[in-house]
Amino acid sequence: VETGQQPLLSDEICLPRGLKRATENAYQCGLFGKWHLSRSANGRGRHPLACGWDKYQGMLRNLERGSEDYYSWNRWDGPNVSRCSTYAPTQNVTDALEWVHSTRQPWLAWIAPAVPHVPFMKPPETHYDTDVYNLPTIEPPDSSYNIPYFKAMIQAGDYELGRFLAGQGIGLV
Repeated sequence: VETGQQPLLSDEICLPRGLKRATENAYQCGLFGKWHLSRSANGRGRHPLACGWDKYQGMLRNLERGSEDYYSWNRWDGPNVSRCSTYAPTQNVTDALEWVHSTRQPWLAWIAPAVPHVPFMKPPETHYDTDVYNLPTIEPPDSSYNIPYFKAMIQAGDYELGRFLAGQGIGLV
């Protein structure tokens, strides 16, 4: 719900604008994942672009309860929106990797995958330690069982960060 949210004003100096000013526009700046600073009054998916990001792909707020989850969500690509069925953090990192590999100048990629956050959901089994966390259903069966899902989602976020770094040729020790 947008009521009561203070959006980032379009004329504020934020990270991509500051980096571009400091480097005489040498950098391309891409944002992938959650952008919780816009609303319909300031342009929704256009807003990150108006704030200095050259590329924006992700979600404008948290996943909307009842209409979105990590496997079915509205994916914004600048001002355009479409439904996505890929696990959201995986899509965020895939988008970032594709953009970075297509960019021919120095770049800044901000990846904000929105995990862990409600709705707590079982990540893909390749993304967390299934021997440690037994997640019997896609969502916790009741609110008392949220912690294992929360922890598995943290591991999923780490997995995706590792995938991004490996895609840049940065090995983890």
